[in-house]
Amino acid sequence: MFEHTTEAEARKQILDLVADYCDTFHKKKEYKEGDRIPYASRVYDHSEMVNLVDSSLEFWLTSGRYTDEFEKKLAEYLGVRYCSLVNSGSSANLIAFMALTSPLLGDRRVNRGDEVITVACGFPSSANDPVRRSAGIRRRDHPTVQHRCDHVRGCKI
Repeated sequence: MFEHTTEAEARKQILDLVADYCDTFHKKKEYKEGDRIPYASRVYDHSEMVNLVDSSLEFWLTSGRYTDEFEKKLAEYLGVRYCSLVNSGSSANLIAFMALTSPLLGDRRVNRGDEVITVACGFPSSANDPVRRSAGIRRRDHPTVQHRCDHVRGCKI
């Protein structure tokens, strides 16, 4: 199929086919009154599908040039020097809490024994990282409901 073509030409052929495939077989039907509205669904068009295949042709199964480009553009948009993508909210909690324990924060850093307030009805990872640093946890969702957690003795209301 790709005899007498360069890698760039072959890639372009593949990506053009992917765009056509997406436009043909992944069409979003037009909404009509009374149609079911999904609360969560995939939202994409052929450009996302092309980028997915383009990345896979380079065999980047983890972060690669698309990640680098996104981090750079997001950092510019936010007006910050650095931006790091992570694979999950739990990983985001981990690096955020690690940043809060940095000696560069001086007196503002979170130290052993400090109290950390987090939501009562959330992911456990919001409390895991403070507990690892021996910080006290207070889970709170509403002023009348409060859970005090101690990493040694457990939680109590």
